[in-house]
Amino acid sequence: MTREELYQRFKGGFDQAEALQGYVQKLLEPFRLPEERTAYQEICFFFTTKAVRLLSAVVLLCRDGYATEARGLVRTLCQMCIDLHWIGLKEDERASRYIAFFPITRWNSLRGISQGEFDQIPPEKRKRWKTEYQKAAQQFGTDRPEGWAGGIRIDQRASEVGLLPHYNTVFRSGSSFDHTDAHSAVWYFGKGDAKRPAAQLGPSDEDVLLILPTAYTYCAMILSRVDDVLSLHLKAKLEELAGSMKSWRDSQRKSESAQIASPR
Repeated sequence: MTREELYQRFKGGFDQAEALQGYVQKLLEPFRLPEERTAYQEICFFFTTKAVRLLSAVVLLCRDGYATEARGLVRTLCQMCIDLHWIGLKEDERASRYIAFFPITRWNSLRGISQGEFDQIPPEKRKRWKTEYQKAAQQFGTDRPEGWAGGIRIDQRASEVGLLPHYNTVFRSGSSFDHTDAHSAVWYFGKGDAKRPAAQLGPSDEDVLLILPTAYTYCAMILSRVDDVLSLHLKAKLEELAGSMKSWRDSQRKSESAQIASPR
């Protein structure tokens, strides 16, 4: 299947995803966070931008026939959805920890570089980073904290916000592709003889009908939560576009089922 054939086949889904991207972009262009803002508002703003960009990346991969490679991006969207809702249960405390953990991550990442690379960082920047790291470490009570969530695992966070099924399916499956587990290998063999499998290298329509609507759904879930906090007035448009995406997906599945069932 050529890229053009793939695009025409799934055009309805691409159009819906791009409609959401365009609508949010139009809303965000004039939007500014208030000067007096909460840490959770900052996180919501960041998550909005990242979610829309990730959806754009998924669309590009799907359009080029590499939907399977987008599974890791969908995993990220799933985790963002879990974390955004979990932080929202205790906005002030958890949002502050989320942001405060950055200097620790930044400083600890320097432990893996060579002395020569470290020396290339301007001295004033190294001094500032170390000061910010020490300050954050005091807030967490240790210089090696167990992550910004205080050791609460992603599956536990998902359970607290009613998204454990999403963790068990989308997140764990995406992790297999991100970390190249053996589970993901089956997607990379072609239709050759079982004794001599062929490599699946070129573009494929595999997974588009799964990955594209799933990425869209998580992006919409994130935006819906953000709308509660930043009042972007997204709800009506999200419901409209979600309905259109569902109709397209159901129609596409029905069409494919009919093709499979028809005599050859």
